[in-house]
Formats: sequence, structure tokens, C-alpha cells
Amino acid sequence: MTFLKHTFSLFFTQISATILITIISIVNARYLGPSGLGIMSLVVVVLTLLSMFGNLGIGLSNIYFGGKNKYSWEELTTNSLLSSLILGSVLITVGIIYFLYFSENLIPQTGAELLIIISFIVPFMLLINYLQSILLGQYRIKEYNITTILQNLMYLAFIFINFLIINGGVRGVIISYAAAVLLTSLLLIFRVKTLKSLTFKLKIFTDTIKFGVKGYIGTVIQFFNYRIDMLILNMLLGAASVGYYTIAVSLVEALWYFPNAIGTLLLSRTPKLKTEDVNRSTPLISRNAFFITLVLGVTLFIFGKYIILMLFGNKYLPSVEPLWYLIPGIVALSICKVLGNELAGRGKPIINTYISITSLVVNVPLNFILIPVLGISGSALASTVSYTVSALLTLVYFSHVSDNKILDLIIIKKSDLELYKGLFTSFMGKIKR
Repeated sequence: MTFLKHTFSLFFTQISATILITIISIVNARYLGPSGLGIMSLVVVVLTLLSMFGNLGIGLSNIYFGGKNKYSWEELTTNSLLSSLILGSVLITVGIIYFLYFSENLIPQTGAELLIIISFIVPFMLLINYLQSILLGQYRIKEYNITTILQNLMYLAFIFINFLIINGGVRGVIISYAAAVLLTSLLLIFRVKTLKSLTFKLKIFTDTIKFGVKGYIGTVIQFFNYRIDMLILNMLLGAASVGYYTIAVSLVEALWYFPNAIGTLLLSRTPKLKTEDVNRSTPLISRNAFFITLVLGVTLFIFGKYIILMLFGNKYLPSVEPLWYLIPGIVALSICKVLGNELAGRGKPIINTYISITSLVVNVPLNFILIPVLGISGSALASTVSYTVSALLTLVYFSHVSDNKILDLIIIKKSDLELYKGLFTSFMGKIKR
């Protein structure tokens, strides 16, 4: 029941974050228009890519080594703080050089000066990833949830200040994003509380990179898989197309919040369990996460058009068709959100890397083939095909290593429905009491 409790705690945190992100999207979409929203989305993608290049899988290693008691949480926290400063400084330098010479090719509507200034938040983006992994590894789910919610709350507050008081436009929104990242990282330093010294240990640094890089490469490639379509769309169709696509993506990726919550907990608990226990419990978790995501996906397919009309207005109707094309792939990839994290928790993150590479190899050429034919929807279809490939490969591999049948991982059973009935009865009983 503890796992179930933490799952729903994380899930409702994700729901709360979704509500905040949706409000942020609505405000940005209505004030900035499709082109402005597209520019903002591209800037966030570039910043995230920059931080991901310096991540090196240290967050994943924190969870694994802390859970296995190889290093103390204090040692991991200290090294995480100093590593974020060292790696972040390198990335800032790389970012400045790149933005000075190539920003016009990447995001022509944004000046190099602004991109250079906001590149200084990269170390803080790294720090958020590293310290949140510490909280997860310690199973401090409440603190993890608080920081997730507060980052979005601060971002929303700064956006309102930007539009209502400063009237700063796209630049103001970008600065609002940077300010929220900075304050969240400072909050995390305060929340983790295990920091007592500032002694950098090279062995911990090298060990965390050696282990983490196996999954890190896959994480970077998977992010490319998620966002390379926006860069290609901007190249072929312009920023407005990215704005429309951003709305579709922001709505449809909300379907991942439940499997993400489960996958996050599996990542933090698996290193502590015996392999036999994991093999028994994961199929139940996997098929129910897939079932719930599928139900939510069908619901979004039916009502997606009306949600876009109600929240964003008629000018974002071009977002509806790509939304429909994306839903099957997003539902399929929910399998990877659960089983991929479980594999990483077993110490096999390299498998996710191989699967991500295969998926990206499918995704990129399909974007260039389908976008000229189907426009924005072509990009969505390319993503769905590549996500489905990832899901199938993950199912086949996990079935092999765990001796579970593939159908047991994705098909709901009568006993599962009885579990839902029991949970509903228990919930109603608590309400009555």
C-alpha cells in the first residue's frame, strides 16, 4: 500500500503540475500568439538540451548508489552541488560560443545576447535534476512533490508579472522561466539538508559518471526523440508551426503523468528489492499503468478538439489533428516510462540507450519525409511510429529478462478489475466516515 500511496501522491502532484502548466500554456498562447509561443518553446528546448549534455546521468547514479548504500547521501549531495557548478560552467562556455556564431540559424527570431544571458541558468537546471534524485532515492516523496509544484507556481507568478505589469513579451517569458529555475534550485539546497561540507570527491564523480552515462546517452537521445520534431518543424515550416505543435504536445504528454509517477517510484525502489520480487510485481504495475493511460488517451481523442477551443481559442485549431496523430504513440510509450525505469533500477540503463537510438533513427527521417506531405501532422505521425518502436523493443527485452509474457505486461486481468473495485469501495468508505 505504501507504493500505491506514493504512486498516487506523485500522480496528483503531476496533475497539479499539469494544471499549472496548462494555465501557463494558455497565458503564453493567448498573449504571444503561435509565433511567439513557438519561439519560447524552442528556447526552452535549446536550454534543456544544453543542460542534458552536461547531466551525464549523475541523477540516476545518485538514486542507484544511494539505494545500494555504496556512498552516503551527504557525499552524493556534496558532489552533486559541485558537479553542477563544474559541468555547468563548461556548458555556459560552449553555449556562449555557439550562440554568438549560430543563434541566427537555430532561432533566428531571438537575439544571441538574450540566449547568452539565460545560458547562465544551466548549472541550476543540472542542480535541480541532481538534488531531486537525492530526494527520490531517500523516498522523500513529499519534498520532491513540493519542489515540483513550486517551480511551476513561481514560473506562473513571474509570467503574470511580465504580462500585467512589465509587458515584456517573449523575452519577459524567457526571463520568467530562468527566474523560476534559479529559485527552485536554491529551495532544493535548503530542502535536501544533508549538505555539511564542500569536499569534492573525484572517485564518486567518476563512479557516478561511469554508471550514469550508460543511461544518460539514452536520456539525451530520447529527449531528442521528443523534441527534434520541433527543430525540424521550425526549419521547414517556421515558428508558428512550432506554436501549434507545442499546444498538441503539451496536452497529449499529460497522458504520461501517471506512468511517469509509477516509473519514478520503480526507479527509486528497484535497487532495494530482490530480482524475484521485482519480476512478480512489475507486470501488475505495468499493465495497469498502460490500461489507465489508454483510457485517458481515448478520452483525450474524443474531447481534445473542444479542450483546445475552450482553452486556447479558434486560432489554435491547427493543433487538433497533430494531437490525434500523437495520442497512439504517447499511449504506447507509457510502457517505456514504467519498464524503462525499472530496467534502469536493475542497473541496466544501457538497454534504454539502445532502444532510444533505434527510435531516433526511425523518427528523424520520417519527419523529413512526412512533414512536406502532411505538415504538422506529419511530425506527429513520425513521433507515433518511433514511440511505438520503442515500446515494442522494451516489451520484448523486459519479457526476456524477467521471464514474463508480453501479454501479462499490457493486458488487464479480471483480478486487476477486482483490485479497482476494492480500492473504490475503500475510498467510498473513507468518504462516508
